[in-house]
Amino acid sequence: MRRVKELRAFDKRFVQAGETVEFTLKLESDAFAVWDSTMTFTVEPGAVELLLEDGGRLLWKGTLQIKE
Repeated sequence: MRRVKELRAFDKRFVQAGETVEFTLKLESDAFAVWDSTMTFTVEPGAVELLLEDGGRLLWKGTLQIKE
């Protein structure tokens, strides 16, 4: 069973008010893996919600669909 929220990537940037920056957070497949009922660390198909936050303030939300 997956937790409600898990930190899987982190980057700290200092951005001035009104400034726009672009950056990439790389997530490998194991970032989406869970322990299944047979105690195998596996990536299960389904939807995963991705959140980008700044100190708990939501900046962006998207959904990643994992297929078999």
